[in-house]
Amino acid sequence: MAESFEHFTGRVITHALFTVEEGHADEIAKALKSVQEYALSDKEPGKPDVKDQPVGLEG
Repeated sequence: MAESFEHFTGRVITHALFTVEEGHADEIAKALKSVQEYALSDKEPGKPDVKDQPVGLEG
């Protein structure tokens, strides 16, 4: 595995599927929301725009 991502020339798309134990849905939703907020922030200048994808729970 590479030590850096400098050689990446395209977009990196991450897709994740979580199975949450009963009683922990709010906890994981909060954590995923913080990841989304960071991705949409200006904390990484020069990064490509990130499309706003809602964080939700399937029932």
